[in-house]
Amino acid sequence: MRNEKVSKGWLTDTTDKLKIAYKAEILDGAPPTPFIPPPIDSGYVSISGFQEYRKLRKQVLIQSKNMTANGRKLHHEVSKWTKKKPVHQEGRVWAGKTIGELALAVGISTKQVHRYAEKNPFRHVTKRIEGVKMKLLRIGEPSDLTDEDFARMMVKIWHKKTGQKETPNEFGLLVGMAKDTPRGLAPDVFRTVIENWSGFMAFVHMDISIGMEEGDYFDTDPDNFEKKFFHFPSISVARRFWPTAREFYLTMVQGEMGKGPNVYNQISNILISK
Repeated sequence: MRNEKVSKGWLTDTTDKLKIAYKAEILDGAPPTPFIPPPIDSGYVSISGFQEYRKLRKQVLIQSKNMTANGRKLHHEVSKWTKKKPVHQEGRVWAGKTIGELALAVGISTKQVHRYAEKNPFRHVTKRIEGVKMKLLRIGEPSDLTDEDFARMMVKIWHKKTGQKETPNEFGLLVGMAKDTPRGLAPDVFRTVIENWSGFMAFVHMDISIGMEEGDYFDTDPDNFEKKFFHFPSISVARRFWPTAREFYLTMVQGEMGKGPNVYNQISNILISK
């Protein structure tokens, strides 16, 4: 198995012509007619997301005293309004002031606030608050990512690899995947599954066979299980069989142990211990 990046759009070029067949397949689980073979597995095992997360964990939170004068003022305003007018989103508390209001208080342009928002020690997210789209700020460690942050990374992978846009419901499924995975690993598990869908489906079939006898972690009724093969990547199928996805990813990671960086061993130990 290789560790370099696969060529861009390995699945995208087949996506448009298969959308209708793909939708039908999701509804009934049957192969498309006429039969179209699924994409060939890339053999790629993703570890880049976990490596980036480890780098973030090593970054030290910049203190206000070490910032520029305007940076200190913005830090003060964000800290103040996080306490005085808190907005609760994605399991975190944010300052309840708009970018324009913060810019006016600091005496800088909104573009400057946006630039500050991208850097340590600020965290940002864009949400719809009371019907209005609003960019929220808070003070946070570079590695203080929410489950939604990891889901947004997975969305980018989905867009790039399939050419499809996720639905709001599918985004929620991605958030669930992030919650059910050791911190920093969900995007890598998801990307590896998407790029090796046929191999993943072999694992799914094995688990369905077991489920037909004794059920599984999501459904204890064996009568609810039947053999289906989804030819093309599906967020809903990945979510339904996410523990299987983690096991599939672990197997592929362990296949790389001894061939590359020690990070494979570290990932294996994390997944086994969780």
